[in-house]
Amino acid sequence: LLADFAVAVRTGREPVSGLRAGYESAQIGIATRLSLDSGKVVELPRLEADQDAPGLADIHPRTPAATAGA
Repeated sequence: LLADFAVAVRTGREPVSGLRAGYESAQIGIATRLSLDSGKVVELPRLEADQDAPGLADIHPRTPAATAGA
């Protein structure tokens, strides 16, 4: 996945794993750590099925995908 991500950054395409999957995985990991440390239930932010996490071009405006229309 890391190699694919590097290629995606260089070429401006979306990585195989996608930003949404990474975002959700990070949220799960953070919530798990907080829950273990506190002994309490931690609520996760919810993304609806039709609500996407930002794409690579949204967070890094210098990628070829973001500058293609410029």
